[in-house]
Amino acid sequence: MTSATLSNKKKTKLSDFRNILIWSLKKHKALGIVYVSLLVFSSPVIGLLASLSIGTLNNPVTAFTFASLSTVVTMIMTFIISVMMFDYLHNKRQADVFGSLPCTRRTLFFSRFTTGLAMIIVPYIINMLIVVLMSLGLKAGSDIFTVYIPYILQVGTLVVLSVIASYSFTAFMAVCCGTTANTVLSTLLISFAYPIAISMLSTLGSSMIPGVNLHIDEIPLISNLLSPYGSSAGGIFSLTLSMIKMDSNAVDFLGDNWQQLVAWAILIAASFVGCFFLTKKRKTEAAQNSFAFKAPSVIIRAIATAAVGLLFGLIFTFFTCLNIFSDFARNENIGQVIQNSAWTMFAIFLIAFVIAAFLTHLIAIVIFSKGFKGFAKSLISFAAVVLCVCLLYTSLAFGGFGADKYVPQADKVSSVEIATTSYSGYWFNRSIGSLFPLLMPQIPPSSFDYDSDIICTGEGSINAATELHREIISNLNNLNPTPYYINTFGEPYPFSGASTSDYSEFETIDSNPPVLKFLYHMKDGTTVERIYSEGYYFNIDIISKLDNIETLSAKENTANLISLLSEESGEITSFKIIADWYGGNDSVFNSKNLVSEMKKALLDDMKSSENSDSDSIFCKIIVRLPRKRQFR
Repeated sequence: MTSATLSNKKKTKLSDFRNILIWSLKKHKALGIVYVSLLVFSSPVIGLLASLSIGTLNNPVTAFTFASLSTVVTMIMTFIISVMMFDYLHNKRQADVFGSLPCTRRTLFFSRFTTGLAMIIVPYIINMLIVVLMSLGLKAGSDIFTVYIPYILQVGTLVVLSVIASYSFTAFMAVCCGTTANTVLSTLLISFAYPIAISMLSTLGSSMIPGVNLHIDEIPLISNLLSPYGSSAGGIFSLTLSMIKMDSNAVDFLGDNWQQLVAWAILIAASFVGCFFLTKKRKTEAAQNSFAFKAPSVIIRAIATAAVGLLFGLIFTFFTCLNIFSDFARNENIGQVIQNSAWTMFAIFLIAFVIAAFLTHLIAIVIFSKGFKGFAKSLISFAAVVLCVCLLYTSLAFGGFGADKYVPQADKVSSVEIATTSYSGYWFNRSIGSLFPLLMPQIPPSSFDYDSDIICTGEGSINAATELHREIISNLNNLNPTPYYINTFGEPYPFSGASTSDYSEFETIDSNPPVLKFLYHMKDGTTVERIYSEGYYFNIDIISKLDNIETLSAKENTANLISLLSEESGEITSFKIIADWYGGNDSVFNSKNLVSEMKKALLDDMKSSENSDSDSIFCKIIVRLPRKRQFR
């Protein structure tokens, strides 16, 4: 009897789930028709019309519109459908009606959850298959199976995962909020305020501590974790650009975006678990209140407060910089202006941040609570946010706990890479100007094409590299008085604020590279990166010192390589030859015979050219070893 009863209960739950799903699909049939119509028109129809106007199916318009317009339509409808699916939670009458149904709250919620996902994903997948079939009309010579179809399938996979993440996140916010309006505002606010807050923190750290670049805004696992809609918007732009430069190397989206995939997976799991537990704890009386649970509202206000406060603090500091730079041209006592301006900017940022953060907090309370209810208690969370940001800013202004003066110990360094670039410091992306591309366009540091690449692996060259680094840091006491200012133009004040010829105590070296990068590979497997613009070493003969380091490292690397090539231990497993001329092709040798022949040829060539004055380089050879070592 017990088994029969349990079996009937399981059957009842399944039938309840199915019945609610079917009923929900019928109720939202009109919305589904609108979505399907927009989806079909955005990609297959526009692609077909373009093909008819061109006179041939041999064009990438269909795939292009699928990656751009179809994705835009899908993400907009994802938000609309997810909000409408859970609006019953925010209406007392509907909540009472649905609560009277002979099914559990979880069964009701997740049947609606599944209905919304099915309405979005199923039409999208069918549309994707139609686009794939249309792509088969391309001529065989247009790389159908190596470029276009893999591109479409990978784009479709990313969009589906993005839909699941965005939909799950909106569902979780619907459970936490008491009204539909608060669900919409909370979802959009945290989706766009969170990446802004991360970007502001990254800019704040990178623009204050000399040489330090945090890069946290370039890590999708961090910057996009709570921003499914924001990351989807950025993904649409990226996918569209990749379609424009379509080639066989431009379709590995799943491999290139693994961090984003992990972020979505974490968000989906967290949202699902949150919905699973909170749907049972949520009270029916919470409908039409501000929030059903207090914790999410506090977190949302904290993120929005920090983002807006940091943004306006940086903006006011930016314009203060412009005003201070104009003072340099009128004041002969430059050193005093520098010192006074550092403290002025320190205070201006804090004042602007506190005022902007308070106004943001006040507006959020009024909007979410429809008045000042709970305002006094909310000041506790506001004070906590202000205190954390002020402590962070103060620590950065005074060196970030020694990060400004840090140089790795030579005996703990495995190798050092020293690189320069021809881009000027004005375009260097360590500045607040990166936030305002209309005022000052920026180039990300990762996009720099470095002119030289010195790899130091020997003790002597590593010591020389660290000595050069220390010499640059010793300049900071003269060029950058503490507290450090928010660096608007990526240069110390004496260099970017006025001509260096105005300083009789400094001798300017005009031939120095605009940007100098140190990348330390530590023996414990970690890396340390420091990037300096020309203003930090304009009075040091960097070129001469780099030449000495390069000569020393070349001798050490050559000796190490000769020793390695002379060994018969079989430690070298492969060679990769990277052509250093236009149109050259890379080559990889893995077979034992070819590796052995390459070792012998290189060894003979290196020994015969030891006394040669020629320094022409026609290719770069990377020797790959089983351990984490390599020679170039």
